[in-house]
Parts: sequence; C-alpha cells; structure tokens
Amino acid sequence: MLNKIDWGLFFSQKYWFGINSGQIHLIDQTVLVVGAAMVLVAVAVWIARFILNIELLKATFAKITRILLIIGLVEMLWFLLRTQNVSVLSSRFVAVGIAVVGVLWLIAPLRYLLFRYRLDQVVAEKQLLKEKYLKLK
Repeated sequence: MLNKIDWGLFFSQKYWFGINSGQIHLIDQTVLVVGAAMVLVAVAVWIARFILNIELLKATFAKITRILLIIGLVEMLWFLLRTQNVSVLSSRFVAVGIAVVGVLWLIAPLRYLLFRYRLDQVVAEKQLLKEKYLKLK
C-alpha cells in the first residue's frame, strides 16, 4: 500500500494547498466519513451521559460531546467547501489543521478520564459514606 503512494506529490505544495473540485480523492472522502463518525460518536456519548447518570462524568461527557460534534461538523463542512471549490478554506492543509485542533482540544477531557477520574471517584465515595454516617446521628 505504501509503495503506491507518490511521495513527491504528497509533500508538494499542490497536494496540500491545491483544489481540484472535479475529482474527489479517497482522502477527501475519508475526511467526510471521519467527520460523520465523530458526529455519531458525539450522539452516542450524549446518550451515554444520560443513561449512566454518573455525576462526576456529566461535565466531561458534555465537553467531549461538544468537541466531537463541532469537529465532526466542521470536517463535513470542509468537504462541502472542497466540492464547491472554495479556494481558501478547502485545502487539505485546513483539514489537517482542523483535525490537529480537535485532537489538542480533546486532550484535557481524556486526560481527566484517564488520570483524575478514579481519584475523584474515591473522594466522592468517601464523602457519601461520611454524609451517610453523619445523618445517622
């Protein structure tokens, strides 16, 4: 697969900043599909937020939902602009920039889920236990 890639074209200015609305390439279709998948994942996270009903995760799930929804819709908008031959916003460089911003934007909520959530959960459980015994007296 990698031997079929024209690396000279891949690193060229024409590839990253050029627009050919008459021909939709596989990478352009991939951006559209990834954008639609992000919107679907955002809807799934939004539904999970209400089904799980975990107070500590509600804010984080809401943030992840907003980020995925915005980045997914912007990527799909990029595909529309590319097919309509809008010169400034439809280059592949802009699509990569949108994806990079989205990944950087997702770092904070994912870091919370991976490292901080368990500690907050233990503290919340201790607080609930403390309140339970204080109500008994």
